[in-house]
Amino acid sequence: MCELLTAPDARIVAVALEGLENILEYGARELTPHGENPYALIINECNGIDRIEALQDHPNPTLYDKAYNIIDKYFQGTDSAPVGAIAADATSFARPTTGGPDGGYSW
Repeated sequence: MCELLTAPDARIVAVALEGLENILEYGARELTPHGENPYALIINECNGIDRIEALQDHPNPTLYDKAYNIIDKYFQGTDSAPVGAIAADATSFARPTTGGPDGGYSW
């Protein structure tokens, strides 16, 4: 199904995106013991994430929207999160705890 994301016909691509979204939605209810969507892992193995991300540059706004929503909902829109993992809080940022000495640097 991931191969269809590169089809020249926008209707085929739209149907493929809808199918992948349905599969990912089902997988979100069937998480692995590690909290990962098993179907997101398979889509990643098929280079599906790269293909979906590439559709965010598609001139068809419907395909762009579908691709954006899939990445945002099921892949958190970032390369730093584990593929298929469900983010506890995607909006929080932590200050790094490593760095200079406790007293800071003295220049």
